[in-house]
Amino acid sequence: MLVDNPQVGANLQDHVLVGLVEKRNTSTGTLDHYKHGFSFFSGLFDWFYNKQHSPLSSNVAELNGFFRSEEQYNMSGFDLQVVGGPCMFFDHGRQDLPFAGGFTLAVVLVQPESKGTVRLQSKDPLEPPRIDPNIFSHPQDYPRLKSGFQQLLQVRNSEWVTSMSAGNALLAQPDNLTSAEVDQYITDNAYLLYHGSCTCAMGTVLDNALRVKGVHRLRVVDASAMPVISRVNTNAPTAMLAEHAADLIWNQYH
Repeated sequence: MLVDNPQVGANLQDHVLVGLVEKRNTSTGTLDHYKHGFSFFSGLFDWFYNKQHSPLSSNVAELNGFFRSEEQYNMSGFDLQVVGGPCMFFDHGRQDLPFAGGFTLAVVLVQPESKGTVRLQSKDPLEPPRIDPNIFSHPQDYPRLKSGFQQLLQVRNSEWVTSMSAGNALLAQPDNLTSAEVDQYITDNAYLLYHGSCTCAMGTVLDNALRVKGVHRLRVVDASAMPVISRVNTNAPTAMLAEHAADLIWNQYH
């Protein structure tokens, strides 16, 4: 059965992040320290025998918190997240920075209003889809992320951060950025947080039992089923959807 529903692939939502990469004033105490050579094997050996007490047992995003952007944006609750981890995260990890080790602090827009699309490029099933995240297309999204980033700069200048930092890896003078320089930095360094969601949403594509409308005996059970992206990482909400779907299927056939 073929069903033409233009809402399939529409409504794409994701969390947008921009971070500050700090050089550590000592190479130890960071995950970068364990990336190469003898340190890598010693870290692996340590993890094998110490498990949760080893630095390699880190979940990387060790620091998490939630807060609101400026009240002028009229949000009902928190719309920003601050995250931090003991490694220098740059260009999705595809490039190494020429420093011994460091850490990253970042702010995430967790309640984006912008919506993108996932579309087919051709009838060839092996051809990658055309993905347009369309970030910052809603007029409130960029000002809210910028508001959060400016607050992150204040955190970066706090005593506990400066005591660990030997300087920012990407910014020459992070203490004295103009508004235009902040705009340029966000434009150059913002990226999506791998939480792509909502392209097969309940209400438009699925019913409330996660069944595809117009198609017999087909359900979609993943983050694409969300009508609105969660304001937290999508792992736990997706697991919740899967548990609920399992109950629905069990009750239907037993």
